[in-house]
Amino acid sequence: MGLLMAMTIPGLACLLILLAFEFEQRRSTLMHREDPSEGAPPRDRVDLAGGSARLVARER
Repeated sequence: MGLLMAMTIPGLACLLILLAFEFEQRRSTLMHREDPSEGAPPRDRVDLAGGSARLVARER
């Protein structure tokens, strides 16, 4: 019985740590998600269907 208890408690502790890490990753991803409406408008355009790309040089 003692061997079973020794194997179960560390297993549960590892599971809880893994779940806490997973939860923190999801929360961080949701907080740092970028929306297309945020930031500057895109400078360059790529048309995959037409096979063309328009690149605009930066002004220095």
